[in-house]
Amino acid sequence: MSDYLKLLKQIEQQHFEPLYVLHGEEPYFIDALSNAIEAFGLSDEDRAFNAYILYGKDTDVNQVAGFARQFPMTGNRVLVIVREAQNLKGIAKGLSDNDDETSNSKNDLLDYIKHPSPHTILVLCYKYKTIDKRTALYKLAQKNGIVFESKKLYDNQIPDWINSYVKSLHMGIHPRAAFLLSESCGSDLSRLVLEIEKIKVNLQPGQAIDIEHVEQHVGISKDYNVFELQDAIAQRHIEKALKITFVFAANEKEHPLPLLLAMLYGFFTKVMRVHFINDKSNANLAKDLGINPYFAKTYVTACGYYNLTKLKDIFKALKDCDLKSKGILPSGASHAALLQDLMIAILY
Repeated sequence: MSDYLKLLKQIEQQHFEPLYVLHGEEPYFIDALSNAIEAFGLSDEDRAFNAYILYGKDTDVNQVAGFARQFPMTGNRVLVIVREAQNLKGIAKGLSDNDDETSNSKNDLLDYIKHPSPHTILVLCYKYKTIDKRTALYKLAQKNGIVFESKKLYDNQIPDWINSYVKSLHMGIHPRAAFLLSESCGSDLSRLVLEIEKIKVNLQPGQAIDIEHVEQHVGISKDYNVFELQDAIAQRHIEKALKITFVFAANEKEHPLPLLLAMLYGFFTKVMRVHFINDKSNANLAKDLGINPYFAKTYVTACGYYNLTKLKDIFKALKDCDLKSKGILPSGASHAALLQDLMIAILY
């Protein structure tokens, strides 16, 4: 994230390099950076004459090099963006595991990258996979331009990313709302952006996003959500936890068992870790567990109800439920029955 924000700031300040190779498994950061370069790289007047937006499947490396070598018709800069560059015809020649650059001299794009034009910004958007650092393309790009690897975020990093993105919109968001968005959209950053934008247009200026806004505009059930179940379990509020479980059990499509098991496993893993942390202050727990300080109290409360012996039984119940749901252990029980049995094993 820090590398992404640093590079984005440079682009917005119009500090450009002649070459950008944006590669990696997370398409969102690649799209965001290439869109920023497109927006800030040329003036509106020059864009019509000097911008070339190409697609890998429709062109080849020699054509890209040809566009990049052109002189600007107006202004002082040419912009060439190659989207889906992983499909660029001839790109494989630059991805051979060979340190001898001269062996790739027939690849016009590699020849260009050796000596990129100072009048051009060339952007290669290589999505969904990384470029081997041993290849000629990578080495030349790193030497003569910017190489940015767009990495997938881990699930526990998503709420913080949501907070950062919402802050960039000059808005606020309640911690529970950020975590509910994370649970709903997973690590799909493009979808998260769309959902946040959808919420934004329905808020007043300066209004912070709360959990009700997420439930209303993202299409999440307003009856109960995973955080209410987690809180009920943490406080060992048996009646409420069972009531939520029955609602979830009756709506398997909205509350699939694998996601609930993952949530419960993550929750109880943190509860177990809290047992071994001496400093149980909100700040220290947030640091050790990688959570928002707002949620620290929930795990401390759960520690009072679930000792290490009980946690051992709970983890066994979670594992058995998972294996039964996959047919590895004999059961024949429905989604609803498995979930209800699991909750009874947790609470009693």
